[in-house]
Amino acid sequence: MDARSSPLSRVMELLPSVDFQYIFVENVAGFEKSDAHEQLIDTLVNKCNFNVREFLLSPTDLGIPNSRLRYYLLGRLNPFHSSLSESGTISTSIPTTVEPVQRILDEHRRWWESMRRNSEISPDFPHCIGDILERDVDTEAFCLPPTTMKKYWNAVDVVDPSSTHSCCFTKAYHHYMTGTGSLLDCTTDIQLDELTSIGFGNLNKLPLERRKVRYFTPTEVARLLCYPTEFSFPDQMSLKAKYKALGNSVNVCVVSALLSLLFYK
Repeated sequence: MDARSSPLSRVMELLPSVDFQYIFVENVAGFEKSDAHEQLIDTLVNKCNFNVREFLLSPTDLGIPNSRLRYYLLGRLNPFHSSLSESGTISTSIPTTVEPVQRILDEHRRWWESMRRNSEISPDFPHCIGDILERDVDTEAFCLPPTTMKKYWNAVDVVDPSSTHSCCFTKAYHHYMTGTGSLLDCTTDIQLDELTSIGFGNLNKLPLERRKVRYFTPTEVARLLCYPTEFSFPDQMSLKAKYKALGNSVNVCVVSALLSLLFYK
């Protein structure tokens, strides 16, 4: 363990003397292979007599078009429901047939359908990027100039409204180009016969000068993270601050499903 693990080590030292019944841990994928992970499990299981369940999950596992693989740990004093895998294994899926998880996913599906009604994309594309897009996005603030597109085109991930995936958004999105999140190809000003000739979904075959590529807006990123419809940012918050806050976030649907398992009796 390096110095970055010192706060966690200190927490582990204190936990045996604390009266608590539940714990929820989120970390980056790879944490499960670390010494800090071994200390966490040893403290919870052997010193606190906790039952634990571990997961490696991405929103894409629940049909959400955004990748963000993370490690999660659920811990509690009482035994877990029999539907969960035994302690000692790391699950890569959520038991969707369990009643509280079903309820969370049903709520999510209704929310997604409410987004889709505002989309120009056919409902034949469930859980796609087009479902969460805003209309009338400010071209000057979010579109990439041709010179930037040509410079970074081979180093960025570009999706279109029919896509069912997008890369993880970081706090540097809209500030740095590479490795910070997907860009959106929203090219619409081309002839139908030209699109038919290259095949629907193959916008990447069009010359760059014919394409319109932009950043996802903060609202769109929040929707991909499954923030509720009523969520909004403070009026005085800058664009950079919004992206920075979202980049440090978790997916609401994934965490809600896991928390429903944590408290399921």
